[in-house]
Amino acid sequence: MKKSVISIVFAIVAAGGILGYSIAGEPKKDPPKDPPSTQKADAPINKFCGVMQEHEIDPEVTYVYKEKTVAFCCADCIDEFKKDPEKYMKTIK
Repeated sequence: MKKSVISIVFAIVAAGGILGYSIAGEPKKDPPKDPPSTQKADAPINKFCGVMQEHEIDPEVTYVYKEKTVAFCCADCIDEFKKDPEKYMKTIK
């Protein structure tokens, strides 16, 4: 009797797992937070960092915003820029 109950419980748990997986399908993958820009990056419009105005840019660290390539001193500045791009675009000379 004890083995029968264990076998039934195991069968229910296994069936539930299979059923749950088939209903849910494959787990969804989150899309990238910021897909790479498909726009061609032109020369940067700025010579000093778009966030840290007094720092010179690294020409390899850029972000295309409204078809304009903005350069930064480091990748952390890109993240900061994305929070309020219009604020920083006003300060870029």
